[in-house]
This record gives sequence, C-alpha cells and structure tokens, in this order.
Amino acid sequence: MEERKIRCPKGADVKEFLRENSLLFFDCGGRGTCGKCRGRVLKGDAGKLTKEEETLLTEKEKAENVRLFCQIRAVTDLELSVEREKPVFVSEYPEQKGSCGCQEKRLGLALDMGTTTLAGLLVDLETGRALAEKTVWNPQGCYGADIISRMQYCLQPGGTERMQEKLIEGLRELLGCLTGQAEEIARITAAGNSAMTHFLLGRKTDTLAYAPFQPEFFDSQNVDAEKLGFPVPKGTELLTLPLLQGQIGGDITGALLSVDIFEKGEGTLLFDLGTNGEIAFYWKGKIYVCSTAAGPALEGAGISCGMRAQAGAIESVWLTGGNIFTKVIGNRKAEGICGSALIDAVSVLLDLGKIHPDGYLEGDRFFLSGTEESGGVFLTQEDIRQYQLVKAAIRAGMEAVVHAADAEQKDISGIYIAGAFGNSLRKRNAVRTGLLPDLSVEITAVGNASLKGAALVLVSENARKYVKKIQDSAVLVPLAEAEEFKEAYIREMGFP
Repeated sequence: MEERKIRCPKGADVKEFLRENSLLFFDCGGRGTCGKCRGRVLKGDAGKLTKEEETLLTEKEKAENVRLFCQIRAVTDLELSVEREKPVFVSEYPEQKGSCGCQEKRLGLALDMGTTTLAGLLVDLETGRALAEKTVWNPQGCYGADIISRMQYCLQPGGTERMQEKLIEGLRELLGCLTGQAEEIARITAAGNSAMTHFLLGRKTDTLAYAPFQPEFFDSQNVDAEKLGFPVPKGTELLTLPLLQGQIGGDITGALLSVDIFEKGEGTLLFDLGTNGEIAFYWKGKIYVCSTAAGPALEGAGISCGMRAQAGAIESVWLTGGNIFTKVIGNRKAEGICGSALIDAVSVLLDLGKIHPDGYLEGDRFFLSGTEESGGVFLTQEDIRQYQLVKAAIRAGMEAVVHAADAEQKDISGIYIAGAFGNSLRKRNAVRTGLLPDLSVEITAVGNASLKGAALVLVSENARKYVKKIQDSAVLVPLAEAEEFKEAYIREMGFP
C-alpha cells in the first residue's frame, strides 16, 4: 500500500473528490457495505458517524478517527490519510520505450479491458513481433469493483461520460507504460466484456443492466482512436472485437480465437473466471455460451480481508504436517488475501474439517496469518458463503451450457481457463472445493487469452474472418430461464 496525505476542500463530496482524482477504489460502489475505503481523517470536521460506520468500524478505529471515506462529508477543509494500492506492471517482453526500430515505424496496440485490470500488448505491425506487455489497474474501480455498480452509476446525469473518461485515463496510462512513441501507433484492437466495450465507446449501458440484456451493437466497431482521447495520430483505427451476445463480450470472442476453438474439437470447455464467469462449450458446430454472476470474490472484493493480487496479499495457502503455511506477495507481512489463495484456504480448511460439507465454518473466524491483536488475516462464515455462491454459479453455468448442447458431462474433452487468474489457480484445490469438475481431462490455463485474441485480430485478416465464424456459431444459454441451472446452483452450493 502507498499512503498519501490528501487535502479535500470544504463542501466537497469526498467520495466524488477521491473518484475524480483516481485516489481510491470503492469496491461496493460507495454504498458503505464493504468497509474497504477505511482511512483516517487527520484534520477537519467530517461530520457525524453514519449508521454504516457505526456497524463496520471497531471502537479502536473510531477512537483513532478512522472513517469510511464513502460516507463522510467535508464540513470543513479536510486532510485525509489515503492508502492506495500501488499499480502492478507486468512485462513479458523486452522494454520498448523508444522507437520500434522498423523503417515505417508502424506499431499496433492490442487491448484487453478487464473489469479489474487493463492489459496492453505492443506489436510491430511489420513483423508481427510482440514488443512489450503491461497491465495496470482499471481506474473505474473507484465506481465499484463490479460491472453492475458501474452501470448503475452511468444512470446518473453525466455518468456515461465520466465512466468513459475514467477508462480512457487508464488506457492512456497503459499506453504510456508501453511506449514513449504513441505517435507511431497505426492500429488498435480492443477486447472487453459487453459493458466495458460500451464504456470505451461512450455508449449507453441502460439496456445491458436488465433482462433481456441487449447491447446497442453486436458487431465490431471501427472508430477513430484519437477522437476517443488516445494520444495517437488522427485517423488511427480502433477496432473492437464483436460481442457474441448481450452478456458475452469481445473478451470471450478473443479467448475462443486464441485457443483455436474449432481446431480443439468438440467437447472443449472454456472458462473465464472473473467478476463475470463466462463459459463456452463447443459441440456439434455450435458454441454454447453463458455468463454467470460470479461476483468479484475471486478478485478479492467482498471478502473480509480480500484484496487484489499485489504486495502484501497472501497468494497461496497449503497444509504440511497438519500446519497451515502461506506465501505472501513481496515476502512481507500479510495484509489480506487474493482470489487464488481464497480457493487454497477453503480447500485446506475442508481437509482439516474446519469447514463442513454444507459450508459451515467452525468458529467466528479462522486466522490464516497472525492474530486479532496483530491485525492478522482471517476468513469468516460470510467469506465462505461468498465463495460458495461463486463456485455454485460457475458450476451451474457449466452444467447449463452442456445440457443446452444436448451433451453430458462425460462429453467434455478438455477444459481451458482464461484470464490471469487461471495461471495462479491450483487445479487440485479448485476441484477439491467444487469450483471445477473432477474429470479425467486436461485442465489448461491459457493466461490472458482475450489479449492474445485481440493481438491476432490486430495483425491477421484471417483472424478477423475466424472471429466472424465464432460470432455466427454462438448460441446464448439464458440462465434465468434454464431450470437445470437453478437446480444445479442449489446442488453445487455444498462442498464435495
């Protein structure tokens, strides 16, 4: 965490002030339910404690003038102590901060616009060679950790415009991390879920928030990137990957392209385990797709000590000789737990008998690291319930698409897990907790397949034709109408 002292002027809406300046994320959308925006008021009058603060803050925190920043108001000028997550940049290629070295200086940029993070891949369009890859936090997190919170914000006057501005702000930061020669960018491709794609283009998301979840468009959109606010030459093409259905966006289109779904053969199952758990099943020439409201628990939100995968987060938990061991990113004191470690922890507690098959947790809380006095990291009964909701939704969604294809679980020939989350997923623990089925098939993590798909579309005309074939083959499985989903959801709530 990076601590900063921030001055907020009298009369300002503190939540909006912090949002507009990208100083803090509000995982619950600023409703005062998650308690993640805690911080100290160093100077000034922030008003009386709200009922939400009375509930979530400890007596010690109240005595130390700790407040929920989404609940306070600047009665006078305020000085706030804000702890902000440091951005995590990841590079798999040599740094290319200067010219790409190609004679015509033609660079391409592939983007994956995730709910939590934004990823970019810089490509030499002359050779097709990947030059640099980076990931930054999506600054839209200040409007909520989940897409629904952001779409609700867009219903406010000017909300759509502010959401677009915040996304472009993050993408500009990402581009600056990738290259110092933005004027060399000749083409951009962007993949994202349906809402993220609408946010990018400044389109309304009203009809995406409610059934039947209809977007303003399905096909690829070709726009001038410079007009959107990218620091690139005027006329630079930005192409979005097509949506498959209202709830299934271009990120899944890119992932299916990346894994070469038609070549993999019938029975191939693709999971994208994020805030929205998208699932695709290829069978008899059709790709059956659905989106489950998995929630942000696998990305650290909605969990008592949950946090994103960054320094201070427990990233893995294991059992040796009856003792629990943890690994913390950055080899420092544990500050919280990220999604992959949550799965590990639930698996370990199941093995120890601390969690019962119905999800009951023995005791009020279980400390994975430290103690209550030392500010340790723990799981509560509600945390276990949140995980049960996630894994039940994902498993029920899987059963729904297989059933819609008139296939059976035994027909699944291979499982591919897309997203950065998949790279850190321990398959044994995912199966032990019931997140993934216990099948004798290979489970393959394919990383950020959405970004890879966007990169293929960036450089290949054949890839664009392949994407059209994917779009034409997609069949939406509406889970709200699927009885098998409802039945499986209840059945899969328990642990194996």
